[in-house]
Formats: sequence, C-alpha cells, structure tokens
Amino acid sequence: MTDAPENRSAGKSRLRRWLLPASLVLNLLLAGIIAGSALSHWHGDRGPKERRFGFGPLEYAVPQQARQKLEPVFERERANMRDAFRDLRRARGSMHEAMLKQPYDPDAAARALEEVRDRSAAMQDVLHNLLLSINEKLTPEERRQFLEALERPLKKPGPGPERSPERGPER
Repeated sequence: MTDAPENRSAGKSRLRRWLLPASLVLNLLLAGIIAGSALSHWHGDRGPKERRFGFGPLEYAVPQQARQKLEPVFERERANMRDAFRDLRRARGSMHEAMLKQPYDPDAAARALEEVRDRSAAMQDVLHNLLLSINEKLTPEERRQFLEALERPLKKPGPGPERSPERGPER
C-alpha cells in the first residue's frame, strides 16, 4: 500500500518543522564554541603572540613538548579557520534575514539554512584536517596525552544534583 501524495507532503512538512529549529540550535552551538574559543585568547596574561584567532582548547591540549613542532600546522589552518568562520557568519546573517523577511518565503529560508549547514560543515572540515595533521606529527605518547587533555572537560560532572545510575534522572 503506498502513501497518498498528501501524506508524504505532510510528513515532509512535519520533518521540516523540527529540522529547522534543530539545525539552527546545532549551528549556533558550533559557532558559539568556536567564537568562545577564539575570544578566550583575548583574556588572561598571555603575550601578544597568543592574541590571534586560535583553536582554544585544541591548542592547549597539545602536550607542551610538542607545541613548537606543531606551530606551523596551527598557523596554516588558522587562516583556513578564519575564512570558514567568516563564511559561516555571513551565512548566518543571510539566514537571519530570510527567517524574518516579510512576506516569509519558506524556500528562501530553507536555502539559507542549507547554506549555514554547508558553511558549518566547511568549518568542521578545517577542524578535521587540523586534528589529522596534529596526530600525524605527534608521537604515540603525545597523542595519548593530547586525547586525554581533549576528553578531560567532557568528563567533568555538570552542574546540578548528583545522579546515581540506580535512581535515574531526577525530575
């Protein structure tokens, strides 16, 4: 038994209704993480050499003894990240305009969201290339230290009451 065309279009409409906010939240989260990382270099007692668009936690996760040999890798990818971040910022501006435009054009909004998704993917590509380049230059022990440092923030317990596995989430 096949679905009637009306049922298929209703399903697509429902999917779009959930896809739009989910995509927006994910893209804003990614942009916020990267912007926060970049801005973190403007605070603290670091010298002028550190005041640049950076990779934040990624750079600081590199073991101290390996930082100098990885500086050319970070410098090369820093320019790519700056371009990717600029393109994402432009796409987000266009998406914002398309979402607020009157009369509202759902196709234009969908195209703008698609562009944000594409720019976010381009930014992730830069990060993936950077991670591969970093790993290529590190010794096995340095790679282990690097990955442990990257995972450390993920292992911190979040704010709020403690939850035990037996009790499940508190309500």
